[in-house]
Amino acid sequence: MLYSFEDFVLDTGQRELHRGSLLIAVQPQVFDILEYLVANRHRVISKDDLIEAVWGGRIVSESALTTRINAARTAVSDSGERQRLIRTLPRKGFRFVGEVREAPQVPVPAEEAAASQSAAPSGNKAAAAERRQLTVVSCELLLRAGGGARTPRICARSRATITAASPIRRAGTTGLSPTRMATSLRSSSAIRRRMRMMPSARSVLGWS
Repeated sequence: MLYSFEDFVLDTGQRELHRGSLLIAVQPQVFDILEYLVANRHRVISKDDLIEAVWGGRIVSESALTTRINAARTAVSDSGERQRLIRTLPRKGFRFVGEVREAPQVPVPAEEAAASQSAAPSGNKAAAAERRQLTVVSCELLLRAGGGARTPRICARSRATITAASPIRRAGTTGLSPTRMATSLRSSSAIRRRMRMMPSARSVLGWS
């Protein structure tokens, strides 16, 4: 359920409190108090009712209850002096007195949820494949330029792949153009540091 009051939205499904586009951090018990008071706003909530609903009937000190009520007021920009939304009725209890609008939560269609979940892994796989290709290309360039032992340690693990596949064939497989490969390699801080020490490799990529 979505409860809207003033410029706040209390989302009980997601257990979130929003003020406009801002997500307000609320402790679990404070959220429970807000939800219970808002949902039962048509009546006065006694301390015993609140303790039963939020703490499951456990013994709660007066100071602990007061602290949580004050935190609930703070979350909705209220205070004990103003009591604009959460009002204390002496010897009676508490009541939420703000004007509230209710709206049911709209569930996300199963097809859309499944599509969004399946889209992310495929994108991650493509990005991982591109990173592997760039690693192979950069390591081959470094090795051919005479990097030797100074090349990044990851190149040692890539030697077998470098031997089995050339950059041209791998670029044709994944669709990376030479320009894009050079740009991506330039963005790697580790490769960039090595290239500063290897003019021959820099000339291969056309770097100044």
